[in-house]
Parts: sequence; structure tokens; C-alpha cells
Amino acid sequence: MVIQVNITVALHMLTSPTLLLKLVLYNVWWNTMAFQSEFADDAKLNACADKDSDHIGEQFAPKGAWVVLIKKALNAWAAKQQPAVKQIPSNDVFGRETGDLVALYKTRQKPPILNFEGKIDRIVGKKTVVALDKELPKRGGVTPLPSLEVTVTAATGSMSWIDPRGPLPEADFGGNPGLLATNRATLLGKRRYRFANFLEAFINVNLSGVAVGHGFTNDSGLQMNPSSFLGTMPIPLGTIQSVKLGKDPIRFVQIVGARTNAAEIIIRNLRGSQVDIQVVHSVFGLPPIWSELELTLSSHDLPRSQILRHSLFPSLEWFVQDTFGGHLGDIPNPNAFFNRYHYDGFADAGLRRWMEEGWGPMTAAQAPRTPSAGNPFNIPKPKI
Repeated sequence: MVIQVNITVALHMLTSPTLLLKLVLYNVWWNTMAFQSEFADDAKLNACADKDSDHIGEQFAPKGAWVVLIKKALNAWAAKQQPAVKQIPSNDVFGRETGDLVALYKTRQKPPILNFEGKIDRIVGKKTVVALDKELPKRGGVTPLPSLEVTVTAATGSMSWIDPRGPLPEADFGGNPGLLATNRATLLGKRRYRFANFLEAFINVNLSGVAVGHGFTNDSGLQMNPSSFLGTMPIPLGTIQSVKLGKDPIRFVQIVGARTNAAEIIIRNLRGSQVDIQVVHSVFGLPPIWSELELTLSSHDLPRSQILRHSLFPSLEWFVQDTFGGHLGDIPNPNAFFNRYHYDGFADAGLRRWMEEGWGPMTAAQAPRTPSAGNPFNIPKPKI
């Protein structure tokens, strides 16, 4: 059995004394809380003891080998009652009579086993499965410690925003989001920006310090906000994710992009639905807005992140996760993000260059934090 332990990335991973202490405490917990009977061999019963969502009953996982073990424990208890309680067939189906016996078992425990509403129910949950385990004989030998994997998760993000100092009627009038306190909710909350790139990934590390699994989280991807001008939604161009594998570390790269279509919608609203939107796009369409982030995770080092490239327009802020703490000696806060890079989209004629050079293939990265011509989706300039 594999136990997943979510360790905050700020705990300095497997080289951290804090993490080593957690592993020691986990070993103590396992020897204290592990099933003492043959329940220990069943994955479903172990999950039942660990998670409320894995309870067992007439409508919850009612058929399987785990039901046979539950009935075996219930019948062992029933045989010891004075007078003896009627036993139930030892098949693998959790039916009405099983529920009846579970409810009776809970009622006669001292104290009774009650649910979160303070009532007796017919379900085998965390407390009930632990109690039933003790109705069966102990197994010989020492319960083996299951293999342990530590899940290390980290994140980085960028916000693309249209500076209200510019000539465009469409702008983010809340100002520079990089000057505000930023946390995970801000990056995912679709506020104070047009587009955001949120890259979050994880690795699973075993006790030998080897990464045995990896992936992007479900929150990782493109975040968008409607236009402040007419409330039009941008057109998402997709999320491109890649992973460079090696022994260590593992490198995650994510590109997101979108394109505003406010001009096309404005003209169609003025001229009517008969207007060919493709013709309007060829005249007034704007290039994609995009950014490319990198996150490196290792089994023996802190996370490293970087913004690799981004579009010439608009302005952009890049944020790194708090992995060390705001001040020396502080406890790190993985919910906090600090601004590490500001790009002024109006400096150096960024808007004009973007409108002219933001089409076609993306230019090769010369160095990190590089505003680049072209776009990663290879969208060409529309032809009139």
C-alpha cells in the first residue's frame, strides 16, 4: 500500500529536518493506528479508515472482498453477545441485513458510534471500521510499514494586463497587479488582469529520494477575464504543456495564450449580424497575448521557476511562490506569491511592435524574461 503525504513545498523536501521529523512521526502513527487484523491487507478498508468519502454501506461500495471481511468481524462480535445475536451470510454483498447488524453493533459500543449528526447509521466509516478490526484475531508478526511517497507541489504565475495609461479604450483600470499583495486566489480569481498563466505541478518522491511520479495540477492553465470595455470574452488559444524528464530534476513548461476580439464584436454590433466577422478580423484583428513559464522540481532541492518568453504587449507581471518565508526565519507560506519581474508593454513602442510583429512563428528565446515577436500558436497575420 502506498500512503500519499502532501508536504508543503516550503519544507525543503527530503533534505529538510522538518520533513524527517514528519516521517518519524508517521512511523509512530502507523504502528499505533494500523489495523491489527487481516483488515490490513484490504486496500478498501484502509481507505475507509483514512477518508470519509470511502465509507461502505448499502449504497456505498456494497460489493467486494472488503464486505466479506466486515461480515466476518460482525459475526465474530455477534457470537460473543449474551444472548448471541443472529449471524449473517458471509457473502460479498452489503445488503439490508448487513446494515441492520452494523446499526446494532454501533448501538452496543461503549460509547455508541454516532455519525456527524449524533445519530446511529447503517454505514461502516472511519470509527466503525477501526472498531470492527479489533473483533478479529491479531495477525502474527509486525505490521509492515507501507511504502511512503511524498507529494511535492509548487507553482508560479504571470498576469498580463493592459495599462490604462495607453490609448486603448480597453484597459485594466485597477492598475498594476504586481503592486498588490498576491496570493493563489488572486492568480486564479480572474480579477485585475486580462489573462493569467498559472503553472502548478507536482512530483511524487519515495523514501530513497527518487521521483516516481509527476504531473500538472487541475488548476494549472489559462485564466481569463472579460474586457473592461464591453465585457466581451477573449478567445482562448489553448494551453501547451510539456515535461522534460531526467533522473532529477523534472522541468515543467507551460504556454498559454488568448486573443481579444473586442474590435470585431464592436463593429458587428454597429453594423449588424450581416457583417462578415472574418473580414472584420482581417482589418481590425489583434495578435495573440501569451506567456511561457517554467517550473523545475527536484527531490533534493527547492523549486525553481522562471518566465521564459512573453508577447510584446501588454504589460506583464511574473510571480514566484514563497518557498523561504517573507523574512529570514519566517515560516514559508505557499499561498503567497511575490512579484519578481515587471514588463512595461508601452515602453519601446511595445503596442506598435506587437501589432506589427506579433504574428507568425515565435522567435527563439535568447534569454529568460524575453518579450518575443511572433506567437507560440503560429497564427499568421490575417490577409485582407
